[in-house]
Amino acid sequence: MSLLSVTFHCENNALPKWEAYMSGEMISRVEKWGHSYIISEVETEMLQEGKNFNILLDFKSPIERESFLNDYFADFAESIKETFSDKVMIFVTILNSKRRGN
Repeated sequence: MSLLSVTFHCENNALPKWEAYMSGEMISRVEKWGHSYIISEVETEMLQEGKNFNILLDFKSPIERESFLNDYFADFAESIKETFSDKVMIFVTILNSKRRGN
């Protein structure tokens, strides 16, 4: 199991457009990638301006995840930057399993 966590921080004034993007184009694009995924809203007391959202993608191997980052993710991130400019920030976290419980 190789996971990729992508967090999007969206400023308050861009939230309506971002939520429409997430429920339409983003879901369509993520489903075309063909990997197991979870899209969620992040709840945190640390954030007072804007909201965070996350896509958690599950890959069969670190090689597959790296290939995805090189072949697909850069275009995806660029299209978000073109659409939302600096109103949406993207944070990529690579998760490497050390132990798996029940």
